[in-house]
Parts: sequence; C-alpha cells; structure tokens
Amino acid sequence: MKFFDPEWYDNLSATNTVLLEWLKDGVSIPNGFVLAAVGQTAGHGRCNRHWVSQAGRDLAFSILHFKIKMLIKKTRVQLWL
Repeated sequence: MKFFDPEWYDNLSATNTVLLEWLKDGVSIPNGFVLAAVGQTAGHGRCNRHWVSQAGRDLAFSILHFKIKMLIKKTRVQLWL
C-alpha cells in the first residue's frame, strides 16, 4: 500500500471526522491518503476516546485505508488510527 504525503491543515475539528464528512459528501479520496493537522479541537479515536491536541505540540493525523473488496461491493468505508 502506498501512503501519500500528508495534506496539512492548521486546525481541524478532528481528522477522522473530516475524512468521514468528505467521504459522505462523495469526495474522491485515494486509498493511503493522509490527512494531518497542526492542532485539532475535537479529536477522537478508538473506543470513542476524546482529546484536544495543542497546536504545534502533538501529532494529529488519519490515514484512509480500505480493502478492495469493500470498494467492489460498495459497502461502508472504515477508518483506522
């Protein structure tokens, strides 16, 4: 799997939330896409854990990874941290 260079933003609510919104809106995002933010205000991860990252102090990013079977069947896309 090829990972893309991160697409950086100064501040996002949460990288996972933004990726999911883009996918729901029909934005074409390649497998291996990396969304990164210098800071995020409503971060969350596995088991619905929440955190706020301080700009410039933490690393906040999400990688889009989905299986080819999921694309063929057009089933839901899953995001992992």
